[in-house]
Amino acid sequence: MNHECTWLNEEEWIISVGINQTNTWVRSTAYHKKWKIHLNFRDYWMKNRNTFIREFEVSNQGEAEKNIQLLIHSFSFKGQDTHDATTYYSAKNEALIHYKKNRYSLFSASLEPSQFLFCSAGSIRKIWDGEKGKLLYMPLYSDGQESLISMPMTIQPNEQKKGRVWGITDHCLLKILREHLYVQAN
Repeated sequence: MNHECTWLNEEEWIISVGINQTNTWVRSTAYHKKWKIHLNFRDYWMKNRNTFIREFEVSNQGEAEKNIQLLIHSFSFKGQDTHDATTYYSAKNEALIHYKKNRYSLFSASLEPSQFLFCSAGSIRKIWDGEKGKLLYMPLYSDGQESLISMPMTIQPNEQKKGRVWGITDHCLLKILREHLYVQAN
């Protein structure tokens, strides 16, 4: 916000987490004390699918309009070396696709009302300039499975924006693309 960057693991945020009684989803909230921005997350895996979904709400609890960017950093197949790993942005599918050794993962997001999102493939240290609040567009990254989605938004006082982020994994690219279309439509 206003060319300031902070991550949820920093002390400016008050974080709380709760799991529902059936262990089917996790609800998390975060509140930024200075900015008066409240984030509400609901995370779950779709039944019988290799699909993780994070629904979110961003609320401006302050008295002034806020221009913010919500950043989603994805790093697939953690713990594996980056040899023979590739990440690319598919404009046709509006998604970042990661590949390594016969394993694909797809990451995408949506905002309501529909807004333009920025996606880039690559190491966060190389593609994100936190001081300027700018994401360098890189459509292809051949040194790993790392990517970033930036969701810029303007939020009026007491306004709330909703959105979703999802990740899909499988050994078959066609399966994850079909699942992606299903998630986008629902």
